[in-house]
Amino acid sequence: TTVATNLATSLAHLSEMHGVAIVDLNLLIGDVPTFLDISPRYTLAEISKNIDRLDAAFLMGVLTRHLSGVYVLPSPDNMDEINQLHPDDIAKTLTIMRTVFDFTIVDAYRSFDPLAMQVFDLSDIILLVSTLDIPSLRNTKRLMDTFHALGYSEDKIKLVVNRYTKGSEIPLKEAYA
Repeated sequence: TTVATNLATSLAHLSEMHGVAIVDLNLLIGDVPTFLDISPRYTLAEISKNIDRLDAAFLMGVLTRHLSGVYVLPSPDNMDEINQLHPDDIAKTLTIMRTVFDFTIVDAYRSFDPLAMQVFDLSDIILLVSTLDIPSLRNTKRLMDTFHALGYSEDKIKLVVNRYTKGSEIPLKEAYA
């Protein structure tokens, strides 16, 4: 979430008025609004409930604009709303967002369920965030292998090292070996 929100706010400084949106798809513990210190009125559940009405105008009415210029679509507030989300609704939402915004950042969770697969398939770039410790790098390798087995190109998957310090448990050069 830190990487996603920082990326979104940084891109907003480079984009036009409707340049950047962030979607919080970390459904159980979504924190994008907390990280941006906002209290959105609507969530992704509002779109799901009104999927037949979804167009660019409806979308803009549901989003919350942060002071940085980033438009935010938070995850639902409760389990009942989360359980009502359908991968096709997410695909439709993200497809419309791609026509409205220069950049759409999705803060996703670690999963390969149908919802996540919709997001991965629609993504131009997937940023895989890891830290330089053995368990994280082992899991990162597994995820990279899974992405490649699914047919995603190396150009689509980018590794981001989070919390890097020169004294990390594993040197940066060895992490890429």
